[in-house]
Amino acid sequence: ESMGADLSHSTWSARLLRDDPNLIKEAHSAYFQAGAQVAITASYQTSVPSLVDKLGISEEAAEDLIVLSAQLGADARDDSGKSSLDCLVAGSCGPYGACCGDGSEYVFFLQSAFQHSIFTSVVFFPLPL
Repeated sequence: ESMGADLSHSTWSARLLRDDPNLIKEAHSAYFQAGAQVAITASYQTSVPSLVDKLGISEEAAEDLIVLSAQLGADARDDSGKSSLDCLVAGSCGPYGACCGDGSEYVFFLQSAFQHSIFTSVVFFPLPL
């Protein structure tokens, strides 16, 4: 928001993946320049069904935006002169249960993540309830 983005849409920053991806990359770059070691993707409020519904795009376009969210972080890291050993890109998985609720959202995430080379490793850190 401090960079001029309107985040009042129901998909929050995910809408910027479609409308202004360079702004997301600039934000990641600013954090890396300030010393951050992890970029969190602008995918918190995303899932294929929610992007199709809220942005009116195809399933393929929605999948591409989710992959783009990680690519922007990786590009910003690389442009800052950092390596993947120095800085990470963490995929942000928001409240998928609010989208599907039957567990299918997790199956899609895992399938799509491993189909794209940008996701070289996926690590889950479950929290105790």
